[in-house]
Amino acid sequence: MKKIRRKLLMLSVLFISVLFGSVNRLQAVTTESVIEAMQERIPTLDWSAMALEGKLDIAMSTATQSADLAQIKGDFRYDFTEALQMEGHLNILSPFASNLPAFSLYYLDGVSYSTDGQEWYVQNNQKTEAEIRKELQKTADQFDADLHSITTEQIQFIDTYMNLDETTEYYAFRLKTDIDPQAMWDDLQELVDIESLQENVDQLDSYGELDGIEDYEDLADYEAFATFITSNPVLELRFEKENYRPTYFLLDVSVDPEAYGAESSDFGTVNVRLELNFSDFGQTFDVIVPSEALESTVDY
Repeated sequence: MKKIRRKLLMLSVLFISVLFGSVNRLQAVTTESVIEAMQERIPTLDWSAMALEGKLDIAMSTATQSADLAQIKGDFRYDFTEALQMEGHLNILSPFASNLPAFSLYYLDGVSYSTDGQEWYVQNNQKTEAEIRKELQKTADQFDADLHSITTEQIQFIDTYMNLDETTEYYAFRLKTDIDPQAMWDDLQELVDIESLQENVDQLDSYGELDGIEDYEDLADYEAFATFITSNPVLELRFEKENYRPTYFLLDVSVDPEAYGAESSDFGTVNVRLELNFSDFGQTFDVIVPSEALESTVDY
């Protein structure tokens, strides 16, 4: 299971490199007009606060039966209009393990409070808050730079492999079905420097940054890519029509573990469904730290 999840994760890296680097412009009557609109509109938007909700469902099925393995639900929001504050929660539900810990995080006035449901861990982060803000700004600047460096080839890639649907509220980009994996792989390599990405991964490994991570995958694994594409995964991205901000992400895929190199088993097909919802852009909020956390000892 770990190996399959990692392959899906590494394949997602390739897609997101293209989709979030170039799909953000597609959405209206013509691609060019929407690119221009996004390049003009997005830098003026308020990104100082945002909320995210997500759910990951993992199940297995055979010809005669199915079983839910786990459901992971989480939410996270941040607000750095003034002082940085954050709040997040993560819950793991599984019929095979009733005692899995829940995780919560609160960040307020330079202090982080986290718990696994049993004990609180409190740490003073005032010295690092400036670095956090710096990294957030760096990410925003990089996104703006990527948005303004969209190429004709990236536009053509999206036109070729994704459908565009329009509602009164949003534009939806959906990965097409029955795609020729070899053709898509060739086009993808024209857009993404896979060798460079692989070098970065290998460098992290050489520095020990991947210690404890088993079976991190070779990004240039065409066989894994082809297996993923021929399974006809559902991949969808939605962007609001007024401001072009992302509002929804969906990945729904069913795979045969043996196709990814797993040993033969009776588990059948693994079904993975990931949903993310983005909202409350620019909306401030108050973090309310539980009293038991405030009573805990702060680690300086």
